[in-house]
Order: sequence, then C-alpha cells, then structure tokens
Amino acid sequence: MAIYKGALALLGKSETDAALVDYLKSLGATLPLKRPPRGEKETNVEVPGQQIELLFTLGSELPNGKRFAEGELVLRTFFVIPEEAGRPIDGTPFDLDMTMTREQARAKFGEPEWSSGGSLKNDRWVLGDKRMLLSFTSDELRIRQVSVSQLFE
Repeated sequence: MAIYKGALALLGKSETDAALVDYLKSLGATLPLKRPPRGEKETNVEVPGQQIELLFTLGSELPNGKRFAEGELVLRTFFVIPEEAGRPIDGTPFDLDMTMTREQARAKFGEPEWSSGGSLKNDRWVLGDKRMLLSFTSDELRIRQVSVSQLFE
C-alpha cells in the first residue's frame, strides 16, 4: 500500500481497524497511539523518515461520534510534508504533482471552495468525502504542504 494512497483509503477509520493498525505498523509508528493531552481532542503521529504526519481525533468529538468507544481515536487528517517545497513526491493523493504552481493546481482541481487572503497562500477543495488543502510558497510557484481530511458532516 503506497504511503499516501494508503492514508487516503484509511481516513475516517478507527485505531481499532485492522487495516489501519497494519498500515501504522508498516510505517513504523509507535503503537498503541498516544492519547491526546487532557482537555484536548487530537493527537499527531509523526513518522520518522517519512514525509507524512497523521492526525487522530477522539471519535466522540466527531459528528455521529456515538458509534465510537469513549477515548477511541479516528484518523481524520494526514499531511504530506515534502523535504523541500516543490520537491516531487511519488504516490501523492489525487495524482497531485508537488511541483504545481497555484495556477496549475486551480486548472487541475477547479475553483477552490475557499482561499486564504493576505500573505498565506492556501487553497482548499472538497473532493468527494475528502477535503484537500494546498499551502503554497509565498511566490505561489511551489507546494509547501498538503493536508487531506475526512469529511464527517
């Protein structure tokens, strides 16, 4: 399972899901997952040597959260973090090309549902039941980071 396409397929899955557990093991992630600090509802999993970070949310904090056990974590978001902005990465979600400019991304994905103003250069699209946010360099010529989230609404 490719690292990013695997994460894409597993968004919205519980930490108890066998496929998600196998995926985390394949990445070398520490199991069991660390719990969010008291009063918080999310925890990040950084994977050493990989260009991905995973964000887990307490299932009880999600819409329809009653289907999850108390304290159960759900993979809600993952981040693609290239070693260098604009550096090509194989297997990115939605066949995204990390070398795209902001203009090229808009040509590929259409008009974003939301764009940041000012100095931040972010565009966000809804793609089926997923939300993708692209963060661009200040000159809009390279992608700095990608985040993909599961929509639960």
